[in-house]
Amino acid sequence: MKIEEITSIAKRNLTKKRIISLISLIVLIVLIVLFAIYYKQLLQGAQVLSDFVKRTPGAFLIVSFIVFVVSFPPGLGYGMTIIMSGFIWGWPWGIFPHLLGAFPGAMCCFW
Repeated sequence: MKIEEITSIAKRNLTKKRIISLISLIVLIVLIVLFAIYYKQLLQGAQVLSDFVKRTPGAFLIVSFIVFVVSFPPGLGYGMTIIMSGFIWGWPWGIFPHLLGAFPGAMCCFW
């Protein structure tokens, strides 16, 4: 390969990265604006979902199983399950379904 070809390939890749970064930034800004506009509706929907989960038999174990599944490896979704558990059952009861799933999940993941 000639140096000119390598340079042109590098410039094209750099341009693709910039385009992808710009599109990602635009999507992020749009999501932030939408969350800011519909904040109250989102919280009301979360409260309705929380009430539904509280009335569901076995919800404690279902949330624990979800935590167990996202513990491989802990990352995307793990923090959201902590927030979800705390939002549904509050302090200190929200800790227990999380611990029930997180401890065995961590044992299986890092054994």
